[in-house]
Amino acid sequence: MPAKKRIYNIAAVVWYSLPVQLLLLHFKRYQLLLFIWGLLFATVNGSFMHRFGAHILFLYPEYLGHVNALSSAMVGVSVAVFVLSWNITTFILHARQIRFLATATQPFLKYCVNNAILPIAFLVFYIVKCIQHLYMQELLSAIKISWLIGGFLIGFIIAITIGLSYFFGADVTIYRNMPVTIKDELLRFKNRYTKNKTNNKSIRIDWYLSATLKLRKPRDVSHYTTDVIDRILKQHHLAAVFSLLFAFVFLIISGYFLDNKYFQLPAAASITVFFSIIIAAESAFSYFLKQWSLLFALIVFIIINLFYQQ
Repeated sequence: MPAKKRIYNIAAVVWYSLPVQLLLLHFKRYQLLLFIWGLLFATVNGSFMHRFGAHILFLYPEYLGHVNALSSAMVGVSVAVFVLSWNITTFILHARQIRFLATATQPFLKYCVNNAILPIAFLVFYIVKCIQHLYMQELLSAIKISWLIGGFLIGFIIAITIGLSYFFGADVTIYRNMPVTIKDELLRFKNRYTKNKTNNKSIRIDWYLSATLKLRKPRDVSHYTTDVIDRILKQHHLAAVFSLLFAFVFLIISGYFLDNKYFQLPAAASITVFFSIIIAAESAFSYFLKQWSLLFALIVFIIINLFYQQ
């Protein structure tokens, strides 16, 4: 096989993978959601609100007057909440373009694995910037830096595990409550796979990553009726919405007890959780307004700014 053709085949395999296609969907349809990621990257980098020391709030977080593994773990939890909010909202928005996931076990977990390019990029970026700041600016030892980075990662992993455990339980509940006719149809065609089929709603996907990071071909869902797929997706969407509502209620409760010093979270954690709520609100705009969401957000921003000035 000529080298040029081999390179073309490799590029085609990468291009039509679910991780790459999901990333392209984000840039193509929901730029407003990516703007929040841009703010987060810019803040950690020191490019946004540098004069106010916003980057230090993330790179050297303080809780109860101390900077330690606990304060870093709280920031890690907040980043995990943001990542989960990002995955939940985009899962709702992109579900109809990747309908084959509705027939898979643990669809949200598989979606998170394939939608991990941006979160992993941010984690790597944050850890590198954090190590540089702690070593160059705070003059901390390697052991102290390891404790802070370890605390962040432990908090992140614990929060992600709890969030995914909720969706794992939701998947089991959805499957148990599924009508027998739908369940039989799912089992009957369990081993049928696509051969680069596309339709007017779905995007072309040649392979995706399973929960164990193995390559899998997407299942053929052309034989399923639209009602079957929609009913499955709606049940997963409800589980996702309930998790967002729980996060919002938790934010309100923590704000109510803000006078208690133990509820005064590190500023970076509060900012990141606030970004998570914004992601959820923006997804609602994007879901109902489609391609007009960015224009609508700009108009709302201008109107609010005028009210503030007057």
